Amino acid sequence: MQITKLTTDIKQRKLNIDLSILNNNLADPRTKDFYKKAMKTEPYIKYNPFGTKTGRLTTQKNSFPILTMDKKFRKILKPNNSWFVEFDYNAAEVRVLLGLLGVEQPRIDIHDYNAYELFDGKLTRDESKKRLFSWLYNPNALDEELSKLYNRERIKEMFWDGKYVKTFYNRKIEADEYHSINYIIQSTCSDMILEKAIAINKMLEGKKSKIAFIIHDSIVLDYANEDGDFINAVYWEFMRTPFGQFKTNVSGGRNFGEMYSLWI
Repeated sequence: MQITKLTTDIKQRKLNIDLSILNNNLADPRTKDFYKKAMKTEPYIKYNPFGTKTGRLTTQKNSFPILTMDKKFRKILKPNNSWFVEFDYNAAEVRVLLGLLGVEQPRIDIHDYNAYELFDGKLTRDESKKRLFSWLYNPNALDEELSKLYNRERIKEMFWDGKYVKTFYNRKIEADEYHSINYIIQSTCSDMILEKAIAINKMLEGKKSKIAFIIHDSIVLDYANEDGDFINAVYWEFMRTPFGQFKTNVSGGRNFGEMYSLWI
């Protein structure tokens, strides 16, 4: 399977870990605990692509904990090549919902769009974001403004038969009504990210640049300067989805804890 090849390729790529960055903070119990665990962990990411019913990646017990590592420890990860480049969708799950509904993708930030188009500028971006997610996955919550654009009932009619969710990617998941929308959106989003990762992994064959890891809705490359502007090709591949072009954020850095926005 293509997903097995992808996770096997990543598993074979040794991480460049510099734990000395934590030396000055070992008086902090959480830092000390992480340091000890990292010392005993092999520097490889071992994904389990079959660990969840939705298809979302988990890691094996003996893997480096890339999916659960506190962001304050990310500085210990350094590229083996020149720099890390991260591709991350703006509001991936929300855009997947719009795509499933056949709604054209906003070119701007989703939460800014909602704040102005649905709430007439009466909410800030953060308020709009909080309101959306407090409603989206709670079928008991009502919101007339959000329902105008994000038709949850229509999504259930399309992908849930009362017992099973059958996703855009033909994944069949047993689900009650309360969890149905969550499974529809999150599983579709996860499979879409993996589809993009598989395509990008193929694009990088023969290149020095490689996929370093996948974190939920983002793909991080260990990028080599000698590959030049090939990064643009990766950007366009990532941005194109079955649901239209998704606004994509790109950042880069010399370690994973200090990433800065890039304009492509």
